[in-house]
Amino acid sequence: MSVVSCNEFQGSNGNRTEFCIGGPGGGSNPRTGAHLAAHLPGVTIRPYDPKRRDSMAIIVGKQKFLYDRDNQQHALIAKFRPVESTQPAIVISGQTSIANHAAVSFLKREYLSISRCPFTG
Repeated sequence: MSVVSCNEFQGSNGNRTEFCIGGPGGGSNPRTGAHLAAHLPGVTIRPYDPKRRDSMAIIVGKQKFLYDRDNQQHALIAKFRPVESTQPAIVISGQTSIANHAAVSFLKREYLSISRCPFTG
């Protein structure tokens, strides 16, 4: 196992499973943005903008998961295998650090069922 900064890691995850944690906005994790653009074209994460109602929204197809600091926070969890890799990449991108933590807890709890999910497409 190795831990590599998103700013240092270039190219494919090859024969290693990659966990990419954090949102693409504000320079937090540019690798997440690259994965969204290259491998998850139907997913958008809106940047923070206090003037917009959909600030920090996670959009999947036609569904919008809005950020509501007091009531609901969401996280994107995506498992996919880049064409050039033999192992999966897993993206965790929450609207807040608490949402990231909740997503990791979900993965820990549901690991066996998620690991059995086949790759399609």
